[in-house]
Amino acid sequence: MPKLYWDSIEKGEQVAPISKPAVTRVQIAKFAGASQDWSPLHLDDDFAKGAGYGGVFAHGAIALSFATEAVGRWLENGRILAVTGKFRKLVWPGDILRMTGMVADRYEQNGEARIDVDVWAENQNHDSVMQGTVTCVLWRNDKDEKKSKSPWPPVAPQTIKERRTAKPIPKNEADAAKVREAAAAAERAKLEARAAAGKPAKKAAPAAAAPKAPPPAAPPPAAKPAPAPAKAAAAKTTPPKAAPAKPAPKAGKPAPKSAPKPAKKPAPKPAKKPAAKAKAAKAKKK
Repeated sequence: MPKLYWDSIEKGEQVAPISKPAVTRVQIAKFAGASQDWSPLHLDDDFAKGAGYGGVFAHGAIALSFATEAVGRWLENGRILAVTGKFRKLVWPGDILRMTGMVADRYEQNGEARIDVDVWAENQNHDSVMQGTVTCVLWRNDKDEKKSKSPWPPVAPQTIKERRTAKPIPKNEADAAKVREAAAAAERAKLEARAAAGKPAKKAAPAAAAPKAPPPAAPPPAAKPAPAPAKAAAAKTTPPKAAPAKPAPKAGKPAPKSAPKPAKKPAPKPAKKPAAKAKAAKAKKK
């Protein structure tokens, strides 16, 4: 296979496929020992049938390991950094698997030239049994490879710190008890060594108490309604209503004049009779 470099590799480049012979029960048992997965579903036919599977089947990671092998053959001068996968269908004894992949992404992280390769595995019926991703570190070009004394591209210290494996998790209570006993024995050995050296034993730091949750804030007191004032007080304090103001006359227009009142006519006086007529009237009466 030709050597591959980050500067020349492109997205979509295909991984050379590989095929494996039919999976056997012996191969499944060997994989159980290598992975320390001793589930009877992979080793005991009667147990697997009782669980409703019809018989033993292979570990899901067996197809992922085959796909990782395909990437390793294709990328001879690169380094596999991480592997993840999803198991879509069971792999049965007698299945023939074919693995391949494709470059999905190329990028730089922690000063490293990386690629992500999407991988998958199919059985003899062309059913996808596994899909995953393999992250690889490559040389940038042939000049960088020739300058280095190592056959593999370097991994940054930050990457090593990020991917450092944690302590194994106990699989059952018995293993957990052994881990606790070993930790207690190591602590006792440290105390004895310090006592032999004449140094005072360090007191174990008290466990940090969990911060107490603050007490819930008391709800604010409800405002008391103001007492209703007495009617008399209300009547005294209520200001009189002001008469509505008359609109001011508009500028430029004379104020309207009030109409003059009609003068009262004097009552008519009775006409005075002439004096001669009065005297004549008196003579007739006589």
